[in-house]
Amino acid sequence: MSSIAPQEMSYLASDVLSVILGSLSVEKFSGDPEKIHSTLALVKRHYPILDVFSFTSGDVYPFSRDLEDSLNILQRSGMISMANPDYDTFIVNTNGRKIGSQLASTLFNESEQKQLREISHIFQEECGIVELSSSRVTEPADNEAVAA
Repeated sequence: MSSIAPQEMSYLASDVLSVILGSLSVEKFSGDPEKIHSTLALVKRHYPILDVFSFTSGDVYPFSRDLEDSLNILQRSGMISMANPDYDTFIVNTNGRKIGSQLASTLFNESEQKQLREISHIFQEECGIVELSSSRVTEPADNEAVAA
């Protein structure tokens, strides 16, 4: 019986991406391929866990077929979806967060989990979309009506 040392463990690119996206503290992120690919290509230089993604060089922006395929897998599985009508925003669904969390704790060791959390934070800074709640905008008006 042969065992694989932790550093020799190979992961599916979609599992790595699932954990990164499932760890986001925002619900939405940019659907701009250039932004997504460029961000992860840059971060890959510092995080070996991202070696599952191969990026081209010499193009308009670094492109990864592995990353593109992973995004498609996560969409088909219902973990993420694209927002209508412009399809320029991804949404991380509740199921996506749960699966990302489960994969993090079952597939990855503590060092890898730390890398993935750091990558998720960087990805969120670069690609995350923070929306102001519409209820915050209308609350003062509602309060004024009640007070009157």
